[in-house]
Amino acid sequence: MALPRSPLEVLLAMGIVITGVNYGELLPWMILITIIMYLIDNIWGRLYFKKFTYPSQQSQERNRQNSQKRSKLLHLVLALTTFLLLVIIFGNIFDLDFILIVTLIVFPFACIWALVMRRWKSFWIIGWNRWRNSVNNMHNFIVLFITLALFTNSLNASLALSIIEEPIHYVSDYPLLILIMIQSMFVILSMFGVHPIATAGILSGISSMLMEVLSPMSLAISIIIGGVSTVPIGTYGLVVTITSMSLKQSPYYITYYNLIYSFIFSWIGIIIAYLLI
Repeated sequence: MALPRSPLEVLLAMGIVITGVNYGELLPWMILITIIMYLIDNIWGRLYFKKFTYPSQQSQERNRQNSQKRSKLLHLVLALTTFLLLVIIFGNIFDLDFILIVTLIVFPFACIWALVMRRWKSFWIIGWNRWRNSVNNMHNFIVLFITLALFTNSLNASLALSIIEEPIHYVSDYPLLILIMIQSMFVILSMFGVHPIATAGILSGISSMLMEVLSPMSLAISIIIGGVSTVPIGTYGLVVTITSMSLKQSPYYITYYNLIYSFIFSWIGIIIAYLLI
């Protein structure tokens, strides 16, 4: 649920780049969708898991643990809020590309926050090791984005683009159907191993036509929520694969189990996007 509003999320960045919307204007809607999904998830969790009993803890120990968790949670919320505000402020002042702003801010912000938290030494030790391991294992992302660029450019220069555009022309008077088609496209392709970023790349080729029917904000929300809502059901995705290995269950079972959540997530995005047309 943190992905729709996170400035470090690639799908959010792609939605902004494709539509040209301002992150500061998009953020309140992403937060609203996150809150709605958080409430739905909590209500469902309480109703479903209340039939299970859990071992009781000593009251004093429980209060101490809750106090520690609250303190860490407040630090996290403060850090995220500060970072989001800096992204919005610098983006409005310098009028730079969203991805460039995030790239330039994230490292200095991390250094300053480490100093404030008095974790400078551990920040450099852990950060250096993580950075070195990440850089040496980025070949998957290199392959993904190079092939995505080749695929998108080839699609835009081929007749295949007209095949995608044709059904949209038929329903151009019904924007709700277009929003449903976008969400369905993300869901169906994710089940066959197509990454949501690749699906967003396909939609970028017809974004100008889509924005003749939808507003840029509406299209941005549809792309971002469409991509993020497939994370729990992408049969070949990282989240489903790790969950499948941890629970020793079939990835198709994990996909099936999470379908209702993703369905609700998609429809929340469709409704908000439709109201903003």
